Amino acid sequence: MRPGRPWRAGLRALGVVGLSWFGIVASGTSGVAAELKYAFDTRAVIARQGFGGLAGGIACPELVPPLTDMSGMFTFYKPDPTRSVVDRAAMTRYVARVRPTDALGKVLFDLGENYVRSAFARREAGLCIVSQLRSWAEADALLGNLDQNDPIGRRQAILVGIWTSVGAANAFAIASSGGDLPHRDVAAVEAWFTRLSDAIVDDFTPPKQRRPNHLMWLDGTFNQSYWAAAAVGAMAVLTQDREKFDWAMRELHRALQKVNGDGSLPHEIGRGGRTLHYHSFALEPLALLVAIADANNVQLTPAEEASLQRAARFTAANFADPRKLAAQVGYPQSRTDDMAAWMDILDGHFQRTAPELARELDSIAAPHRPFARDFIGIDVTTMFVTRRSTP
Repeated sequence: MRPGRPWRAGLRALGVVGLSWFGIVASGTSGVAAELKYAFDTRAVIARQGFGGLAGGIACPELVPPLTDMSGMFTFYKPDPTRSVVDRAAMTRYVARVRPTDALGKVLFDLGENYVRSAFARREAGLCIVSQLRSWAEADALLGNLDQNDPIGRRQAILVGIWTSVGAANAFAIASSGGDLPHRDVAAVEAWFTRLSDAIVDDFTPPKQRRPNHLMWLDGTFNQSYWAAAAVGAMAVLTQDREKFDWAMRELHRALQKVNGDGSLPHEIGRGGRTLHYHSFALEPLALLVAIADANNVQLTPAEEASLQRAARFTAANFADPRKLAAQVGYPQSRTDDMAAWMDILDGHFQRTAPELARELDSIAAPHRPFARDFIGIDVTTMFVTRRSTP
């Protein structure tokens, strides 16, 4: 059994905390690493919201058949300098190809909601979550035939794994908060998370041999690498993998060091009609990484904090009124409510570091709440915003 969750969760249930693998009290003890903490605290959310729910349990939904074959993956964008013009036929084929991941996300989201909102369904919901995830773990889902792709297809296959694993990690964190799950299920899921993390880190580590010029962008620091780090960081906390956690934090620091002076993101400002979309899409994993950093006392430098605030102001202002950005980039910008979800993830951080900015984001986000994101498996507003009850 790997050092970590099953026995540690049991000890927490008994009120014993701060133990290392060797049984030494880690809290305040020199030379012993503290236990990594998740981006949100499910038990605190439940206590804060006071959810009770209706009496009665739930029945586990049918297991979602795992997506195992990742060969022949493809992009859904037309060959365009902005990499933002969707090929509708390719998008239709892509949606069909990854349908199991969307189905899993919806199931995990609903189960997580049941867990958080109903004391009477909590036990069953946690067991259902881990049962779903174990079926994917035992099938080695999202990892089969990755090398049967060209470089672009392989990256897309890895991205499917990244986005799926963020939601899986969030659901597993919710289910694990009670500390009463079958040890075999937990071990299987954690081992799968480790394999997924290994594949992600490998794909986002520049190869020893330089890529051709037209593929150099794969090694850039932009929304894809942010999502990679968010997925690896979340799974690292759940598996107590300090090395992978540090890898994710390095990506956070790199990302913040590259924010432009006006708050725009270098790789996203050239995305044509999807510039606002991709800024919002990039801020979501950055916000998750900041939440993980905050939970584990990883400090941003003053320059990094300033960069984060610039990026938040730029993206929020253009979400509130996309016309200026449309004029700047020469393309009209589309906007949907869920593009503001990152604002709620950063709410607690900015309440501490930039209260005025926190109030600005709150006023922009308020008309669009709640942000129920089955894409990442959680109601962001419920799990991250502490100043108010969920509408």
